[in-house]
Amino acid sequence: MPRAGIMTFLHNDNYGSILQAYALQQVLARFHLEAEHIDYQPGRMEKLRNLLKCGNSPLLMADGLRKRSESGAAARSREMAAFRARCMKLSAPCRNEADLSKAAEEYDLLIAGSDQIWSPVWLNPVYFLNYAHSMPKISYACSLGIQNMPSRRKAEVMRQALKDFQSISVREDEGADIIEQITGNRPAVLPDPVLLLTAQEWKEIAVDTSLGDGRIVCYMIGKNPVYWDRVRRTAELLELNPLIIPMTDESRDQGMEVVEHVSPEMFLGLLASASYVMTDSFHGTMFATVFARQHTVLRRYADDDRESKNSRIDQVKRTLGYISLDACRPDSRTAQIIADLRQKGLDWLEVAFSLAGV
Repeated sequence: MPRAGIMTFLHNDNYGSILQAYALQQVLARFHLEAEHIDYQPGRMEKLRNLLKCGNSPLLMADGLRKRSESGAAARSREMAAFRARCMKLSAPCRNEADLSKAAEEYDLLIAGSDQIWSPVWLNPVYFLNYAHSMPKISYACSLGIQNMPSRRKAEVMRQALKDFQSISVREDEGADIIEQITGNRPAVLPDPVLLLTAQEWKEIAVDTSLGDGRIVCYMIGKNPVYWDRVRRTAELLELNPLIIPMTDESRDQGMEVVEHVSPEMFLGLLASASYVMTDSFHGTMFATVFARQHTVLRRYADDDRESKNSRIDQVKRTLGYISLDACRPDSRTAQIIADLRQKGLDWLEVAFSLAGV
């Protein structure tokens, strides 16, 4: 059986990141591939070297340290580690490009994707598989997140890294525009891996919980006082009590009920049982849609922010045909759109594997 190594985010302790990684691994097994995540765990010095090499902002490391210092961050990290051990197959830890190059020798195919691994904001060439030169490479629904390249320097790094890919796909139209500008070729735009599994398949691993029943389940990654004003108004209007999946200290300081020690399976159960969902998260939006939960999506970035990642949410709105991001109501039409997107993704993977010779 051919072996495939997947390169994606595994250790940023984000529910969407870990669940999209799980989904892609599950789907690859259907194509009779022995899929394994390459367990990239760079140390602080490795991160600093990349930051300097690629011209990334030093604020990125400061932001990472801040997130790890938030209340509950350590407990969430343990939950994520336990999920990886229970549900995913990983390589031995890789600390640097030399480790990655050695690990790549074990595979017949390398896959980049998905999530924001191609964001020019925190550009890291290893997510473009730059450490392997003699084997087939494809990307599945990689997100750039932004609408415009921040520098020619980063564009050139990406152009060089993309030269030897057999097949390229991204997650947003804006990302396709950028890749086309850089390489001269327009990649396919495909659904995030979480849409490649059905609602029933997600429910099979979800913790069956009724905690979300009669509640507005709130999942906010950013910090913004406006979020909580909206939550209070919506709760009063719908006569529902908020329940918070906390990601920031701010979310714990609202005088609302907070649910702690949330595993990825419990995260799924909470969204599946929610009476209403409010989120600023791309994957929070995806799962609310998959589970057919009415939801409101809050824009995390100002539209004039050069590093705005709102293109991810804009893609959802376009693709699913939502008129507004407020009080989205997934219905049978939405379910059919998702089914069609799922088939589009699976069909593309089948062709990509054939072109890669596996």
